[in-house]
Amino acid sequence: MAIFYLNHKDLSNVNGVLLLNRMSQIYLILGSIIGVFFVKIAFDYVDSYFFQDNFIVDIEVFLDDKHQTIKTLIDTGNNLKDPLTNAPVIVAYFRPLKGILSENLYNRLLMAKTYEEFSREILNSEYKNRIRLIPYNAIGINNGLIVGIKIDKILVKKDKKLKKIEDVILAFYHLPLSQDSFFDALGFPEIIK
Repeated sequence: MAIFYLNHKDLSNVNGVLLLNRMSQIYLILGSIIGVFFVKIAFDYVDSYFFQDNFIVDIEVFLDDKHQTIKTLIDTGNNLKDPLTNAPVIVAYFRPLKGILSENLYNRLLMAKTYEEFSREILNSEYKNRIRLIPYNAIGINNGLIVGIKIDKILVKKDKKLKKIEDVILAFYHLPLSQDSFFDALGFPEIIK
């Protein structure tokens, strides 16, 4: 009805009541489509705001002959990509990934005091041919670099469905990403699409 009112300036008015005697069915159809669209947006917003579990998925990370499952938060703001291959990046706390890292590297990462030392250990590891440096910007950090490795694949487990994704970079972080250990990694939104 708003679209009709905006397009017709000469509306009939009887005692303060607008008459709709010339309203075409096209306005009703167009209004219904727009209404459904806005209702869908509203429900998606409420769903994402109140149901955080919808954005937590289990991903199984494969590296060489090893694999490890971690809880991943789908971060709609995560648009990190490898600048060379355009592969998406998952940022993960390194401790839950003990099952895919060599014992030597894992122990060296535990000893690192700063992120610079942590990164240096990964750069000097046996995964040299898989290393990727990913540029990023965050609040308070401009032109930062995070170290990642190219993994073989991930399997996404959500609602009893499996999705295989190859060409993924796993960037390691030295501190937990969740204060309450609710998740161990931040994933890119395409995981659940």
